Amino acid sequence: MGGIGLLILLGGVFNLYPFNYGLLGAFAFWIVAGVLRSYYA
Repeated sequence: MGGIGLLILLGGVFNLYPFNYGLLGAFAFWIVAGVLRSYYA
């Protein structure tokens, strides 16, 4: 799950979309992944 957030962040770094969107998307994904991990683990 953390790897997908990193890919989202790298997409913003390499200008696939604006960096701010990549940063916000990665943080949102990491937060959701953390909640799901604590819920299911």
